[in-house]
Amino acid sequence: MGNAEDTPVNEQHVRDFNENGWTVIRNVIPRDVALGLRESAIKSAGANRPPEMEFDPTKNNYINDARFQSQHRLYPSAESVDALFASVVYSPRIAAISRALLNCAEVRHLRSIIMEKAPVSQGGQKTSWHQDFPFLPIDRSRSLSIWIALMDLPPEMGTLRFVNGSPHLGSLGRDAHMRPDADRLESYVQNGTVSPPLSLRAGDATIHADLTIHGAAPNESNESRWAVSIGYMDADCLYTGAPNRLTDGLGLEVNMPLNHEKFPMIR
Repeated sequence: MGNAEDTPVNEQHVRDFNENGWTVIRNVIPRDVALGLRESAIKSAGANRPPEMEFDPTKNNYINDARFQSQHRLYPSAESVDALFASVVYSPRIAAISRALLNCAEVRHLRSIIMEKAPVSQGGQKTSWHQDFPFLPIDRSRSLSIWIALMDLPPEMGTLRFVNGSPHLGSLGRDAHMRPDADRLESYVQNGTVSPPLSLRAGDATIHADLTIHGAAPNESNESRWAVSIGYMDADCLYTGAPNRLTDGLGLEVNMPLNHEKFPMIR
């Protein structure tokens, strides 16, 4: 979906990403493509649900935790849904955006997740403040998430908000999901500057670093909010061996790059 030469990243995007830990890029993918992805996501939702299992925090399979699902329903491996999703997830344009913001020579696809946020009327809740890096099995904070709206999203549908400058705080742990009764991130949120609510059109994206504290208000509309989150990492990242649903059972070598077809380098 697009080529590397037409990357929309400019100096302001890079500055915002480096200073605040996030940026907004409009029209990352064409509007009609985004709307088509939404329709595909809705049709495939039942078949794309992960297998039911007992919640096991040591395996980081919070994707099946009831409390987590009330914040948003996750459908993993978006690239496997159909050819259109694969063309976006593995897009040279998306990879070029990632290289420019991470300032690295090569990037690998890390993960791609379709996200449905149910409205409050269907039991939906706010998305807890959290960082992504503490949940990843890689040895350095060198990844990002490109969160693409698959429909027009006014702020009341619960678009992402970010704590400006929070990547400079370092890794703050897993409290938000694993022990919410002892969540220490809240103090950083209260003492920091939170980005304003955003309006996004289908195809627009927010992009945040893996140490950026982010969350979302409840979806106050009468329909689900649909988005896809595409994760890329610096190709030099090494596998730590930590239990994780992304890497378990793949035979990856600890302290080596994630050389596996699940984590291809995209150029």
